[in-house]
Amino acid sequence: MNFKVLIVDDEPIVRQGMATIVDWERFNCEVVGEAINGQDALAQFDHLEPDLVLTDIQMPKMDGLEMIKRLKGKNPHVKIIILTGYRQFEYAHEAAKLGVVDFLLKPSKLHEITQAVQKAVVQLRYEIKREESFETLERKLDEALPMLRGRLLHDLAFCQEDSGPDIEAELQSYGMDLSQSVAFAA
Repeated sequence: MNFKVLIVDDEPIVRQGMATIVDWERFNCEVVGEAINGQDALAQFDHLEPDLVLTDIQMPKMDGLEMIKRLKGKNPHVKIIILTGYRQFEYAHEAAKLGVVDFLLKPSKLHEITQAVQKAVVQLRYEIKREESFETLERKLDEALPMLRGRLLHDLAFCQEDSGPDIEAELQSYGMDLSQSVAFAA
């Protein structure tokens, strides 16, 4: 699976450098767009659908932190790496609250950037596998549910035990409510 990357920075040399210096193919990533500020990134986000955003914080029109809030509102699973020259603790603190993958200071070494990208890709792959596992479990449950309901109805019809509330709870767990349509004789 290829992951889509959006690079957001008001400095063209930084955007171009990030697009070319990182071996994106190594991480199954592709740079699908560049934006000059948060407002530009938001305008591109819906049609590019990036999985990973590398961004600066201080940019004209809309800063990186405001952009991250809005991007996470659109897609909470998007991974964000901040690459900034601003060392203020408040920025790092706010970034952590927003759930960014990493907060790197400019100038960063290539291995620091690639480690952050690798961390983001690992998180993306984990979320995909988790979602696939949930979908598989949900499909298996949907396939097994008619048989489980049938077995429960059989047990209710042919067993002499009276479990009262336990039976009602089990019926509800299978999405069944027989309280209005069936009366059990003692």
